[in-house]
Amino acid sequence: MNKNKTNSMRELVTYCCLWVASLVLYFWAIPTQVILRGFAWTADVGFDAQTLPTILAVCLFFVTTLGIIKTLPIVLKARKERIESGQPPQKNQDGLYATIIPLLMFLACVLFITLFMNFGFFIAALIGIPILLTLLRAKKWYYYAIAYGFAGLLFVVFRLLLNVPLPY
Repeated sequence: MNKNKTNSMRELVTYCCLWVASLVLYFWAIPTQVILRGFAWTADVGFDAQTLPTILAVCLFFVTTLGIIKTLPIVLKARKERIESGQPPQKNQDGLYATIIPLLMFLACVLFITLFMNFGFFIAALIGIPILLTLLRAKKWYYYAIAYGFAGLLFVVFRLLLNVPLPY
């Protein structure tokens, strides 16, 4: 199996995980964790605290469904070719790093959430972004600039435009 087909398998697994996450967000996290408060202006336009997260969860669901539909035939074709040619399954080249990276990413996300809840958005972003990008082996400086810029954009959108209080 060549590198593109291996990457397709990784993409398929990622899409499936994000697909499940979108369902968890839509059916459990948003209804149970996003508190609804009655604001006078929201009754007129039909928006509440759950509107934006729900839209994002639905968009994530559709994008990941399209990703699954796109990559599934490639993965199945590669598997069929490998079986027909009698090749043994290809060993993972990254070894221990590839085995432990999902756990490390999960722990980094838990750290980010803990920092966010206890110290606020800025501290969590300041510490969490480099940890996550280091685990993803991002070496270019502009990846960090993009991540910090996106964090700043999220702060502006939620705090200043939507008036959603963020701990900071």
